[in-house]
Amino acid sequence: MRRINYCEERGSGIDKVVTEAELYQLPPPNFRISGENMISTLYSPKSLQEMDTTERIRACYQHAALSFIMDKRVTNTTIRDRFGIEQQNYPAASKILGETVIAKLIKIYDNNVPKNQRSYVPYWA
Repeated sequence: MRRINYCEERGSGIDKVVTEAELYQLPPPNFRISGENMISTLYSPKSLQEMDTTERIRACYQHAALSFIMDKRVTNTTIRDRFGIEQQNYPAASKILGETVIAKLIKIYDNNVPKNQRSYVPYWA
C-alpha cells in the first residue's frame, strides 16, 4: 500500500483527513481501534441540521485539536466557519461549543474573559 502511495506510516494522515473535512465542511471522520488496526470512516456531505449531536461534538473536538496544533484557539467565529453557520445564527455555534464542553472534550481557555470573548482548547491542552 505504501508503494502505491495509498497509505503512509509517517503519522500525518489523520491531520490531513481532519483538515480536508474542515475545509469542505464535511461531517467529522470517525476513528476507532479494532484490535491492532485503526478504522477510519469518512462521510458524505451533510448539513448541520442533518448531523446528530455526537457528530457535532466530534467535529468541534477535532476542530479544537487541529487548531491547537496550529497554535490557535477555537472561538464562536471559528466554529461558525467550520460548520458554515451565518453570523446572525451565532447561538447555534454557542450550543455546539456548550455541548462539547459538557462532553469534556474541550475546555474554556480563560474563565476571566466575558462570554462573548471566550476561546476554547482541547481538554488535554
